[in-house]
Amino acid sequence: MPTPCESPVVIISDTNLDHGLLRKNANWLAGLGVKDMTIRYFPARSLIELIRMDQQRPYPVGASVLREQLRKIQPEEAYWCAIEAALLGKIA
Repeated sequence: MPTPCESPVVIISDTNLDHGLLRKNANWLAGLGVKDMTIRYFPARSLIELIRMDQQRPYPVGASVLREQLRKIQPEEAYWCAIEAALLGKIA
């Protein structure tokens, strides 16, 4: 049975994970010998739903910030492409 040091887990979490940054991190991890990476993708909610939720917060960020964050979200496939390229040794 592997010890915790022999099978570490790295979690990269971000509200709007940039697929370019993910690609860079995945390349770095692959260079360290990581052979298995996975993604847990959470689809975006509608802008209206996000605005309603935001209005309930003590410090709302506002519709324009939420709209910009939604604009940055990539389809799940973009994140998988970054991971697969790193695992195949491709500079993507």
